[in-house]
Amino acid sequence: MSAPDARAGQALWRGTFNQWHMGLAGHINIQHTAEAIDDARQAFVLQSGIDPVAARRAGTGFGARRMWVDFRHELAPGDAGHITAAPDLASDGQAILRGALMRSPDDMVAIRFETTIDRIDLASGDFGEALPLETATSAAPPETPALRPIPRPPGPPKLTPAMQQSWLGTVEGRDADGSDRMTTRALFDVATRGIWAVQNVTGMTRDRLSDEGIGAGVTALQVEQIYVPAAGDLLSAHTGVLGMGERSCRFRHLVRDVASGRDVAVVDYVIAFFDRRSGAGARLTPEYRAIAERLLIDETA
Repeated sequence: MSAPDARAGQALWRGTFNQWHMGLAGHINIQHTAEAIDDARQAFVLQSGIDPVAARRAGTGFGARRMWVDFRHELAPGDAGHITAAPDLASDGQAILRGALMRSPDDMVAIRFETTIDRIDLASGDFGEALPLETATSAAPPETPALRPIPRPPGPPKLTPAMQQSWLGTVEGRDADGSDRMTTRALFDVATRGIWAVQNVTGMTRDRLSDEGIGAGVTALQVEQIYVPAAGDLLSAHTGVLGMGERSCRFRHLVRDVASGRDVAVVDYVIAFFDRRSGAGARLTPEYRAIAERLLIDETA
């Protein structure tokens, strides 16, 4: 396979975000930015000389076992954007596709991302070997520096007593691609629903945010997917708090297949709170911190 030049990012996606892409917080929901990244990933596979349709007929799909997203600016309905990306090496030496989603036409960087491109056995949903991306031997271009991963301990994910069930539902037809396997967009949708459920439990409801002039936005997200479930599978999500700063919280979702008990994915979020009038960071109230602390995950449990 001859991959595009690692030093020259290429346009892999262009589109416009619509009104129905808006989430509860008033900006574009991350599931739709995830869908744009997924489209860019599939475009890269095609431009690398692999026919995804032929691969699907042979029982192989392409997805991301690991993905990192760094949110820089909010996108609103009506915003147009484009994604440019190129293969590179992550800090751990793993081959990745590194890129950015930029607003058109001013090229404001809204999102930076890194994603692996891994083969999927469509019969089982298990990940296979990664796509052998050709990577640059020198440092990444200055405009796309490496992202800092959200730290997590080694070993399999743990469901701790502090984690609350935040979602239960079926992988619907609209949540799957042409191979009937769950899309990245749908996984991000589950994680977003889990975040809002936990925020409501902790008292940080949409009405309270609005009344106090506080905004809440995802600033970083990290996904480690274990396998890809199929349409019709029943999944659950449990959510806990990894840690709290003065103006932010780190959440973790553990998504599982209810029937088999098999882990599907670990999704880590960083959410920052800010004053919508000034744009400055908003401190977490003592009441919110006291409730959120009940969800703190004890990794040693």
